Amino acid sequence: MHITACPAEHVTGCFIEGNALISIGSPGQMWDIDEARWTAGVLRLGFDDIGVPELTRSSGQVLHGPTIEHIHAAIQFAKDAEREGVQRLVVHCRKGRSRSVGIALALLAARRPPGEACQLILQQAVLQERVMPNPLVIKHADAVLGLGGKLDRAATELIPGYAPWKRWWSRPR
Repeated sequence: MHITACPAEHVTGCFIEGNALISIGSPGQMWDIDEARWTAGVLRLGFDDIGVPELTRSSGQVLHGPTIEHIHAAIQFAKDAEREGVQRLVVHCRKGRSRSVGIALALLAARRPPGEACQLILQQAVLQERVMPNPLVIKHADAVLGLGGKLDRAATELIPGYAPWKRWWSRPR
């Protein structure tokens, strides 16, 4: 099964084809998707693109990061899709470079060694030069897949945008 990460405009504008879709939006702000187009189904995940579990903005708005449950749901959806014979699974978020890339990496790492998964995501991501997987998605994927940090280490080594993004989120908030 081919897994592709892309920005929302490629899905909502029908610029990309696939049989199954994981659509990532912020909680309460999901994308308007023509679900009938995705014959094997659509999984909607709602989390903000933050590298911490929760963040309160100065305005009082509370943002919610990805959870282990999001990773479990995505992996199960991909397994079910593959069993149904899906040829192409598309994962999208707003910009197609952090949340969707993190989830796509988790799906690839469930099927391949972490280093190979990172190399594949760089080849398959629509916005290759700006790929920076969400570090909390990667941390949770490492835990769910029992990789002991191997996905994080591979992403740090092989994906240029990952280490700076991870450092930025590791600063005290």
